[in-house]
Amino acid sequence: MTSTSAMSTSSVEAYHHRRDALKPAFNFFIDNCLETAISKDLLSDASIDAKLVVVLTKTLCRVAGLDEDVSIIDTYFIFENVQNVKTPSALAARRESLQLFINAVCAYCSSNSPDADINNVTSSLRSLLAPPRYTFTPTPSQHSALNVTPVKGNSASHPNSGTLRTTLDPQVREELKGHLWITRDESFFEQFFPANDDLPEPSKFPTHHPEKAVVNWFNSYQQTWRESTSAASKQTWNWKASGSRVLIHPDTKRKVDLFMYPDDEQDADYDWAKVCVVGELKNEQGLGDLNARVVVQLANYVKEMMWTQPGRRFVHGFTIINTNMRCWIFTRSGGVASKQFDLTNEDGMRLFSRVFNGYMRMTAKTLGLSHTIAREIEVGKKLLSVKDCIHCCRAIVSRGTTCWSATTKSFGHNHQSTSWVLKDSWRYSQRSNEGVLLRQCKEVGVKGIASYYSHEDDAHIESVHQILGRCLPQAAILNLDWKDVKTPSPYSSQVFLLESRGIDARRPRQSASRLRPSPEIVKPNTGNGNKDVNSAIPEEIIKYDYNITTGQGITLIPDSIHTRVVLSRGLQITKFTSALQLVEVMRDGIRGHYSLLTVGRILHRDISTNNIMITTEHRPDDYKGFLIDLDLAVPIDNEGACGAPERIGTFPFLSIEILEWDPKQTGHYLHTYYDDLQSFFFVLIWLCSEPTSQLAKWSSDRNGAAAAKLSQVMDEIYFRNLLGGFRNDTGQLKDLVWGLRDILWPGWRRLDKANVNLTNETVRDKFYSNIDKEFRCTIAALGGIVAATEEEDDVAK
Repeated sequence: MTSTSAMSTSSVEAYHHRRDALKPAFNFFIDNCLETAISKDLLSDASIDAKLVVVLTKTLCRVAGLDEDVSIIDTYFIFENVQNVKTPSALAARRESLQLFINAVCAYCSSNSPDADINNVTSSLRSLLAPPRYTFTPTPSQHSALNVTPVKGNSASHPNSGTLRTTLDPQVREELKGHLWITRDESFFEQFFPANDDLPEPSKFPTHHPEKAVVNWFNSYQQTWRESTSAASKQTWNWKASGSRVLIHPDTKRKVDLFMYPDDEQDADYDWAKVCVVGELKNEQGLGDLNARVVVQLANYVKEMMWTQPGRRFVHGFTIINTNMRCWIFTRSGGVASKQFDLTNEDGMRLFSRVFNGYMRMTAKTLGLSHTIAREIEVGKKLLSVKDCIHCCRAIVSRGTTCWSATTKSFGHNHQSTSWVLKDSWRYSQRSNEGVLLRQCKEVGVKGIASYYSHEDDAHIESVHQILGRCLPQAAILNLDWKDVKTPSPYSSQVFLLESRGIDARRPRQSASRLRPSPEIVKPNTGNGNKDVNSAIPEEIIKYDYNITTGQGITLIPDSIHTRVVLSRGLQITKFTSALQLVEVMRDGIRGHYSLLTVGRILHRDISTNNIMITTEHRPDDYKGFLIDLDLAVPIDNEGACGAPERIGTFPFLSIEILEWDPKQTGHYLHTYYDDLQSFFFVLIWLCSEPTSQLAKWSSDRNGAAAAKLSQVMDEIYFRNLLGGFRNDTGQLKDLVWGLRDILWPGWRRLDKANVNLTNETVRDKFYSNIDKEFRCTIAALGGIVAATEEEDDVAK
């Protein structure tokens, strides 16, 4: 009781002390700054300390940029005569800053409760005393702010964007841009459909070919094939047509013209999770099978399969448009199409029989089904029991990250948990294996990152180049917008001119080599006199080396390598249950970033809501949060730092400078820890905000996102509006965000990199130390336990 009473008395005394300190300002505002009268009865009468009034007046004058000896009382007169703020929006911001401060002071002093919140007073005062800045005016957006968008736009970028075709089709089309290729010869069929002379002939393709007639013709050949000696072995698959029924899916409703399904499944309703191959049929005069509408619809089917079949490695599909058939395969690098063949002639019919037989004889492996279906697998010579899938990527062109719950077969040592996460992903071939990086971090004692258990080395896993095999040297770029940009028709041989002897290989420019360090950048020889073709060919084409069992050479298709690693479990930071937990986890994530940078000599480069985890099991470092996902990380001693096809990071959380960077205009840009610290800042604001806050622009186009962040960070009125979107349970973190902003952008201006050497260790450590102090203060204010300074790690020296 004594302790409680003492705490209560202390709280009341603190309140009265603060209120007394604000009385002069309160009375000064009532007498001189407010147009509407406020009763002085709200406070007991007290004489105004003349000296304090003078100090306050001088402070207001200095904020307004006027001489201190000018006796200025009227608020509007002060701000109309300001010398350092010239734009109307900035003048309005100044008035609003003062009004917010006045309102906060009056509200606090008018309250008789010791529990009155002083934070509004301190926040508004900090805003009022800020130096003048240039004002930006981005266009407000009404869209949801919770779309986590990877830097290369794909259909995983919009988890909350709806499932209508009008929404999904543009997303998928954008995702496929630059990630489609077409072959011109027999290479596609040689790779996936072995030749077989002992195949039954199909009946004549329907002369009048509505889609239903084509389905009947297809099923008729299936029956003929089954009865032939070619199908003597046990049948595994069966072709189905959904007709008027939609395939089962919790999120979308789609009908599919033709699809291959397990033969032993007799489902009343077909499930996307069991579809093996998908086909699209259309009978529309003048429609080409490389029309964007056709390709995007097929890709949408592929997306559903990859999402509902965790660990799906690649997907086969085909189109029959009018009388022409074309086969496709989609990997994590994109889609590759075969040459077109006509089903009304003998050669086309023979090729159809070969393709049909190839599909029917494919195994789970050659269909691209997951290797992780087995309940027990070995990873890095360690046996795991695989449980449920806990995360699956929705996109096609992506890393395709899939996570499974797993346990070891024996109890751990030294109190180490036996529960793990098995992570499958496809990394760009230019990147380091995440398992190797995590193992190195474990060896040198990096704190605050996912704990390493085991990984599969590259010698035991597959790559996109291995899957595509013979298609690699013959693949040409397919541009769905070829008519709009006047590129060669994909139906003509001109599209393959880049494969001719006229290619002029040259040394990559610096900006391009940063994005893709190993491939060769080539430019077509412009000396052939064909202006239309050469003007239509992209300025730069990226080429990649390949070396697989079917040969070696150069291809236009980038490689991705299947990567498997086992690491510690955690809970995504979006699941935080209190402001205190959020702050503690964010702080430890930043401490982990510092340890990774200074001890592990690795820069993370992908700070996002997906990659900061809440600790759920014991950690040797006792951190309450940690970082995961080193897929985009790079050793900082590696001069070829980037090696990525696009910008590095998750789009809504990219730094302002990375968003503004245009490799065509500014050349090389070095991603540093300062960019990652900005990402932590944007992640914190994102997590604190309501879905309908001011963050929608962060997920817009590059220029829009950069302008929005710049205005919100550099201009006080936009920054206050941003903080106004905080949730009720995170509103008490506004002071923390203010403090972080002051550290990252001193004076609320851009960091002058000409005078601030980010490579200097003292400068680096000061950033982390000051940030850590802000978090320590906030944790203490929220009632959390902060370790004594001498017990802190290297971040808080």
